[in-house]
Amino acid sequence: GLVAMVGAWYKGTDGLSHNGQVYTYKRATIDDAWTEVNKLKASDKADHDDFGVSLAITSDGLVAMVGAWGKGTNNLTDNGQVYTYTTNIPA
Repeated sequence: GLVAMVGAWYKGTDGLSHNGQVYTYKRATIDDAWTEVNKLKASDKADHDDFGVSLAITSDGLVAMVGAWGKGTNNLTDNGQVYTYTTNIPA
């Protein structure tokens, strides 16, 4: 493929610990080198969310889903969450 996403779920960013980040790479042809095109972070990031622990990307490279298994939601702790992004990076 021409688009790749790599989860760094243990990475700390913005003064937080283990909140995670996802790196997106693209190449023009199958023989070209990968170039980083963006980094994704959860808009509601918090310590130990582990954003990027799981990833899925559509075959056309336009939609990505990122899991954060440590994310607390609905007054629960560590019940997890999935974030959906439109990448605008056609494969």
